[in-house]
Amino acid sequence: MKKILIAIALIFVSAGVNRANATATETETEVENPRVEITSFLRMGDWDKTKAGEVCGRLHGLEGNVVPLQVVADYRYRAPGYYVTHADKQGRFCHVIHTLRGEVEVSIMGQAADMKDEADAFFSKKR
Repeated sequence: MKKILIAIALIFVSAGVNRANATATETETEVENPRVEITSFLRMGDWDKTKAGEVCGRLHGLEGNVVPLQVVADYRYRAPGYYVTHADKQGRFCHVIHTLRGEVEVSIMGQAADMKDEADAFFSKKR
């Protein structure tokens, strides 16, 4: 009787390990190609009076984690403005920036250059 119980316990343990390995593999596949998408970049008020803009977007591939993002305003200019924001667990983010030229770049902090998105003008995509 003890041998049967031990055999059943081993079957359940091995099934749990296989299921955990399958979940880890699925998560690793999603994380392989994280990327940032800017969904909107809008002026906040009259452009002659304020140089504020709001950049919003979505982080793909790292949902479920709170991820720090680097926002660079006027990234081609001699004095860019650097900001840090965080994407929530659904991958969404919004941040208010000061921009003189209407340019913004968002990237995952510490990641390669191909994981970023940039916008050269104010726009809004329909969701």
